[in-house]
Amino acid sequence: MKKYLGYALVACLLLGAVGCKSKEFKDVSADVSLSRFIGTAYKTKTELIICGIAKDIGYPKIVDYYTIMEPPGIGGPEVVSLRTIPPGTSMKILRVERCSNCLPFLSELRWVVDLPSDATFKDHPVVIDAGRIDIEKTNALVKVQAGT
Repeated sequence: MKKYLGYALVACLLLGAVGCKSKEFKDVSADVSLSRFIGTAYKTKTELIICGIAKDIGYPKIVDYYTIMEPPGIGGPEVVSLRTIPPGTSMKILRVERCSNCLPFLSELRWVVDLPSDATFKDHPVVIDAGRIDIEKTNALVKVQAGT
């Protein structure tokens, strides 16, 4: 029994240490199962939230990237800014990234997008975390057909 408690303690410590480091993402757009999304345009059907996120939660608070999600959004020391994106906002997928330093069973994907109608977000990457919005199943986005 003590042997299993020791293994459990080691596992908890390892998982805790992995959770403390900043996630790094690698471009996986060339992956055949993901490349079909590149260049795909979407419009928002509902109001969404865009948060400016700081990787370093110290001061000064500087945005490192923006993340799009469904309301109510998130809070915490890493959130530098919070705005809404109105229905009808256009976006296009530029690339797909996968977490390169996450545990294998937590293989996180994110979609890097362009919001051409709003220059506010041109200074840093804008991402949609695939764990928050499944772009193929969500009711918040609608795929825009080419030529429309």
